[in-house]
Amino acid sequence: MGPSGLRSDEGSRRGGAGPSWNRKSSKPEGGYDKKTQAQGIRAVVTEMGYDKTFVVAHDIGNMVAYAYAAMYPDKVERLVVMDVPIPGIDP
Repeated sequence: MGPSGLRSDEGSRRGGAGPSWNRKSSKPEGGYDKKTQAQGIRAVVTEMGYDKTFVVAHDIGNMVAYAYAAMYPDKVERLVVMDVPIPGIDP
């Protein structure tokens, strides 16, 4: 658990990450695009009291992890993606 008492899977257990799970609305204002989801993850990470992270993703979650790493490259120590092709890299 982080300083705020949130677990690292807190966003997924509540049905979304970041400010959207903290509001009464069930849908974030920006929708569910990958950049909005990455911003939500960043909100959870900082709320937990962390700055830099190791990001590990699997399958369809890779798209959000890729967006997170692209948006916050100085905040990602390592990026691990599993079971998905990466844009621009041949299999």
